[in-house]
Formats: sequence, C-alpha cells, structure tokens
Amino acid sequence: MDIINGIIAHWEIISTLISVAVVGALLYLQKIFVRKIECKECRDDLENRLDSLKAAQAEYGESRAVVSQQLAAMPKATDVQDLKVVIERLSGDIRTVQAEIKGQGEMLKAVKSQGDRMNSYLL
Repeated sequence: MDIINGIIAHWEIISTLISVAVVGALLYLQKIFVRKIECKECRDDLENRLDSLKAAQAEYGESRAVVSQQLAAMPKATDVQDLKVVIERLSGDIRTVQAEIKGQGEMLKAVKSQGDRMNSYLL
C-alpha cells in the first residue's frame, strides 16, 4: 500500500516523466524509421536510376549490334591467308616478268647495235 500511496502522492512528477519518456522515444523512433516522403523520394531516385540503366543498356545493345555487323562484314582469317598467298604468287610472277624484260632489253641492245652497224655501212 505504501507504494500505491507514494505513486498517488507524486503522480504529477511521475506522469510528467512518463510523458517526457514517451515523447523522447517517439522522437528517437522518428529519426530511426523512414518517413513516407523520404521513402517516396528514395523510390523515385531508384526509378530514375533504373530508367537511366535501361537507356544505357539499350544504347549498349545498339552499339553491340553495330560491332557485330562490322565483324560479320570483315574477311575471315582464311580469306586473309588466301590473299597473302595470292600476293606472294603475284610477287613471284612480277619477278619473273622483270627478268624476262631484262632479257628482252639485252636482245634489243643487240638488235640496235646491228641496226647501227647497218646504218653506218649504208651511209
């Protein structure tokens, strides 16, 4: 009974302390928990980020398609190797032709010298 009488006698102080404790707890909880406005702002920010990521992904897809088309248009390694072989053959053929032209030049020199001799005899 003494406890109840003590509570009743000091009820104003106890009720004030309880009110202060409740208000303090509510203020503390308000700082810990996210308010509805903050949650909406966060959700909107995430949606904006998601939209920008989707746009970047679409742009990446387009770039990838362009690169794939360019790669498909490029010659294969075997084609390049075949071209190299053909160029080497042509190089060999050109050397052969050059040698033949040099031989023809020597023959023309001989014909020219004969022509010069005939011209000098006739004149």
